[in-house]
Amino acid sequence: MAIPAWRVLPGAPGRLGGDALSGPPARRHQLARTLLPERFERQSAAVPEVVPAIRRNLSAYAGALGARPGLVDAVALAASEAMTSSIRHAYTRQLPGPLRVAAYAEGGQLVVIVEDEGARAPAREVDEDDGYGLAIISKLADELAIDEWADRPGTRVTMRFRL
Repeated sequence: MAIPAWRVLPGAPGRLGGDALSGPPARRHQLARTLLPERFERQSAAVPEVVPAIRRNLSAYAGALGARPGLVDAVALAASEAMTSSIRHAYTRQLPGPLRVAAYAEGGQLVVIVEDEGARAPAREVDEDDGYGLAIISKLADELAIDEWADRPGTRVTMRFRL
């Protein structure tokens, strides 16, 4: 199924992990850079159980790009908040739909995109104690953009972090 509003960038999805990345840190970094795909991509159902695995894989990707440890943590937390927002708010009146997470390096920045296809609940149905996720993301990311489409349900959260 084609998703016209989802920008497809060059590069094939890939994975980091396994024995190839064990050993001294300098060797791990060199191997990670060699094995690193141009783009990180994951898609799954928007359910809470997927967040930890995607967060770990995204953290490994950010680290392999050379992000310092504090930045890796910031990327992981911001992405977790965006994914959790999609899971909690996008599919409130329907079965969980797709959750897509992508990341790539561009112009000295790590760009992280979290996208769903859900119809958000009207503001009056959102719990008053909700809403800290976007505030957290805006403090962690250097840039934050939230886009919705006029012709279909769904939201895209784009976060940029200086490497």
